[in-house]
Amino acid sequence: ILCQSIIWASEGRVEDVSKRDMYSRHYRLADGSWQAVIHCGPRHYMDESGAWLPIDLGVHSLGGGAFGNDTNPMKSRFDTGSVLVYTRLNEGMRWIPLGLFAVDDKGNRTRIGGSPAAPEAGVESVKYAGFWGQGEQTSYRIREGEIKESIVLPRAPQLEKGMVPEYFDFVTEM
Repeated sequence: ILCQSIIWASEGRVEDVSKRDMYSRHYRLADGSWQAVIHCGPRHYMDESGAWLPIDLGVHSLGGGAFGNDTNPMKSRFDTGSVLVYTRLNEGMRWIPLGLFAVDDKGNRTRIGGSPAAPEAGVESVKYAGFWGQGEQTSYRIREGEIKESIVLPRAPQLEKGMVPEYFDFVTEM
């Protein structure tokens, strides 16, 4: 299996789209032979009709202040205060962030913010500014077959006097 980009002349090469799958394309070459280009990661998603189409990483408005992507094996919807992700089998998973907690070495938990925020769409990502009420940024980047979540705190959270966090606990409702 080739896991690198392949460069070839496109002249005399025609793709047989009926042979497509999530990871490959098949071409009939000018001399009548076949060439299969197989990728390590997904390159296509299956639409409602069963056709394999090229993945588009773009985030689009879904109306009502929501954004998402349905042209990927992992479909997504980002609303105010919640995130909905579908796998390629259309099994939905919604998670609603309930809180971010600092936990000290004795197990004492201190809540850090937790108010719903409205999503802001980028080209291939969605950001929630201040999702946890501490000026941080939570972002979701759309990739081929996956969604990457990042939480960036610009400064140490405001905690109770004397509390030294051992770790942070991210609590959601699924």
